[in-house]
Amino acid sequence: MITRPVPLRSRLLVGLVLAGALPLAACQEAGVASGADGSPLEEYRALALGTRQEQEELSAAQATAYEDVVARCMTDAGFDYSRQDRSPVPETEAEDETVERPGTREYRARHGYGITGAVLGSPTEEPPSDDTAGEDVGEYPSGLSEEGRRAYDLQLYGESVADDSGTFQNVGGCHNEAWDSVYGAAVRPGEEWDQLLADMEAVHDQAMTSQDAVAVADDWSRCMAEYDFAGLADPTTAEQAVRALVEDAVVPDETGLMIADTVRLGEVEQIEVRLALLDLDCQEKVEFVERREAVLWSYERDFVDDRQKELEAWALAEAERRG
Repeated sequence: MITRPVPLRSRLLVGLVLAGALPLAACQEAGVASGADGSPLEEYRALALGTRQEQEELSAAQATAYEDVVARCMTDAGFDYSRQDRSPVPETEAEDETVERPGTREYRARHGYGITGAVLGSPTEEPPSDDTAGEDVGEYPSGLSEEGRRAYDLQLYGESVADDSGTFQNVGGCHNEAWDSVYGAAVRPGEEWDQLLADMEAVHDQAMTSQDAVAVADDWSRCMAEYDFAGLADPTTAEQAVRALVEDAVVPDETGLMIADTVRLGEVEQIEVRLALLDLDCQEKVEFVERREAVLWSYERDFVDDRQKELEAWALAEAERRG
């Protein structure tokens, strides 16, 4: 069995997700115009959070700062560390037809949802040998013994500690230090907008739990059951099912270091690819995205009608605060 250490917490992905999360919005000089097509709330968010290019520049700067902290932390501990390029893919590259994009049929046919491949290090490569273990964070410095590699991983990821429920989480380590330094210090919106933001989030929940949205999910679920994947409520639960299988294949060893069974993960990846493709087939068959978007945008439209002045004030205030 081939095993390799893997990070338990990949919080960096959370910090990078804003890059590419929002479409460009057209803003009026004296306010915000709600789009006739698409999400009525999107243009307010875009003005508050910045344009796509501004988000990309911020995410790239944060990714560089993150690696700066990791490299300094590892060097201070006496380890040689190979810096990783964590910069998000620029929008121009993301729109390049030659670049595989998650969610597309081509991507799913090769990587599924990309969940198992992320743990293995690369969904397009063969499972790593024992000599290349650790390459998901850069190669180990030459000459490190097995004990040295464990010390390297401990310094990089921290110690895996179980809480009262038995859930493991890494404590300490350079990745956690970098996260806290770069993303933990991110400026949050002004507290005066807390209720508005909470209400905005609630709009999504209300729409997705409405009878119309549930009916769409039920149609998708029945379609998946026809392919022998019964019991899945919606596409999110399909991905969660894969994550559960992956978690079962990543377990702590006697020292608490998380170890991945790449043989089991290879089997999970085959299931993941088939499930992801069938998921997409059923989404297309029942027009899942289009119907759910129509429900959501209807709820958002009502929210904008009721709170337009407040939304505009928030968006303009946040844009000014960002400078």
